[in-house]
Amino acid sequence: MKSEKFIISGYYNKRTIIIILKYNGDEYTYEKIFFGIDKLNQAVHSILAYDDQLYIVDSFNGIVYKYNLNKKNLSKVTVGKDPRHIARLDKKLYVTNFESDSVSVIDIDKFYLIESVPAGIKPHDITIEQNNKKIYVASYEENLIIEFENNTKKKAFYKTDGKPIHIDKYKNRLFVLTYFLNGNVISKLNVIDIHNKSIEIPCAIKGLVTNIKYDPYFNAVYMINIEDRYLYCADLKNNETKKLLFLGGYPEDIVIGNKNIFITNSKKKSLVIIDKQSKQKEKTIHLGFSPECIISI
Repeated sequence: MKSEKFIISGYYNKRTIIIILKYNGDEYTYEKIFFGIDKLNQAVHSILAYDDQLYIVDSFNGIVYKYNLNKKNLSKVTVGKDPRHIARLDKKLYVTNFESDSVSVIDIDKFYLIESVPAGIKPHDITIEQNNKKIYVASYEENLIIEFENNTKKKAFYKTDGKPIHIDKYKNRLFVLTYFLNGNVISKLNVIDIHNKSIEIPCAIKGLVTNIKYDPYFNAVYMINIEDRYLYCADLKNNETKKLLFLGGYPEDIVIGNKNIFITNSKKKSLVIIDKQSKQKEKTIHLGFSPECIISI
């Protein structure tokens, strides 16, 4: 099995820590690449890797950090209030600002703020269609996905069933996690066809699902629920949703690998690795710190 590489951010002794982890199915290695910022004065909401740079979104201070993985130096740019998620298109970074109702546009090479673009009310997640150069933003308070062209002009709107919080995309479909609030939280999966704007709701789960990821090989969406601590799977081919595995602790983030599902668990200070074929736990890696975000590189 070819090794896969991931970047994981978290905290240890109230300070931010970031590692690169390599996993080949039998063995794993990891190296600490960054250790520093006081956790009490920072909140890492998301990370993004591009070339030899790691971009870190600090929602507490309204800052995006750039960390050079080779030179080990750190620089920063101020964006809007409460930035949440970050995406790249060509030589620009796009950052959603939840409390500023905007998307900040950053020049990658010079690393400075180019402009801030209105993006609905409380934009949270963002994803990019690299081929068609389209940007999709989850406008939480408007129950909308807003589509922008590369020049950031508004292009189209997709109505969601519930408040959109996370987006994943594959070909002509958007997979959107939404919340329906009626005293209790109901988490819904919206599948939107961007060609005909049709929407399907294959499942609704009681509790707070914090993140979703689509796996094109199995045509399935995996979801982590922090209330009952289970991993769920929405099998879109067979139109059924199942509780797959009890995770316990506090599951934070999820990423889909070639043969496995990887889930960070901050309370258990571990990375859980699940085999996609059998849907069984393959390995638990005890990291020695509380991991939060994970991305594949």
